[in-house]
Amino acid sequence: MKSKPLKKITCIILTILLTVVMLNTGTAQAAGIVYEYSKMIESDGNIYYIPTVEGSSYNIYRLNPKTGTKTKIASSDTYITALVTYNNTLYYTSDNAKGTGSTTYSVSLDGGTPQTLSKGVVCYADKSGIYYTIENEKNCLLYRKSYTGGKDVLIYKGNSSFKYIKNIGSTLYFGQYKGSPFRIELLSLKSGKAKPALLSSLKLKAEPDTDNPPAISDVVSIKGNLYYQYGTYQGSGSFWYGTLVKFDTAAKKSTVITDQMIVPSISYSGSSIYFDEMQSTYKHHSYNVTSGKLTTFTCPVSDTEYYNVIGSYAYKASVNKKSISVSRFTAGTKNKNLKKDFIKIPYTQNSKLSYTASITSLGQYFLVPVECVDYNDSTYGWRGKIISIKWYVTDHNGKILTHFE
Repeated sequence: MKSKPLKKITCIILTILLTVVMLNTGTAQAAGIVYEYSKMIESDGNIYYIPTVEGSSYNIYRLNPKTGTKTKIASSDTYITALVTYNNTLYYTSDNAKGTGSTTYSVSLDGGTPQTLSKGVVCYADKSGIYYTIENEKNCLLYRKSYTGGKDVLIYKGNSSFKYIKNIGSTLYFGQYKGSPFRIELLSLKSGKAKPALLSSLKLKAEPDTDNPPAISDVVSIKGNLYYQYGTYQGSGSFWYGTLVKFDTAAKKSTVITDQMIVPSISYSGSSIYFDEMQSTYKHHSYNVTSGKLTTFTCPVSDTEYYNVIGSYAYKASVNKKSISVSRFTAGTKNKNLKKDFIKIPYTQNSKLSYTASITSLGQYFLVPVECVDYNDSTYGWRGKIISIKWYVTDHNGKILTHFE
């Protein structure tokens, strides 16, 4: 669950949609920018991230936060859409240069020469094989590739909306939108099995926009049941409008909990799911999965703060004159068990530029990205020009380990 002022949410989201080249200055321009929307994963204590030099290069780096060591693993001339690691190998997908389709490559985690693996987008890899999808105008095909060679196995033929969501353990989850009647489907595939199983088929009350059909954005498992969210980005600001659904695994029944979700991810801890009130910077909600009770609580978030729930705690990140501060308190409360400056980062600012900070979790680490934007450059209009994004890495006790950009 994440909250920011609407103007700044819009600025961040629309950087994805910009077709203009947004390069920052000085040394950061040469190294590129690690955007908040770019692919990033944690594996075996290492962080894999992608600095982007628009229209030039997309490099994959491995960072060991405990030593600060950074290693360039691979490079691409086109946008990288997926990262997966398994058995000392990195699998990554890049868009094809001609703008149609994509290709997946493999490379050692220590670097080396990438090898072409297959067409399509890599989803997941384990001892049973490498899972990837190939999409065309009408269908999306799910395949499994063996490490020992042989013909790749076609597992499922979905329509063009069929998408991989995530894995929970060794179970892969997929979403699909279908018409006549209009419905959202949640499917699961246990690693190594022959085909996916249809779990939830939720009928929609109205016909969606066929040019912007809904898609499942996240799924979590809590107390033996599944909770998933579907929705769309809408409007010129590309705001998320989502619906949270419970799938009772015993009764095989799907129930809508709320249609007021404003971020595509699901934040939860223990028996509670947390989400924000639409068009509000102080009202929030928690849903108890055991009792089914929905509770509203207040927690004011100012224009200079960022609010997020990670696990059993809520966090507020703010930018001060000479530092970045992250406070922590019990999730679902206004400020119970408040710990000010749970994370405090000395940070020198340029008075002519604007800064925002946030906090998120990646594996065993917290990440605190600090974004610097120039709103004085009229070329970029109200969106502003992103000058830099500096990422600070801490452990879960708030100790600063290193940074990257």
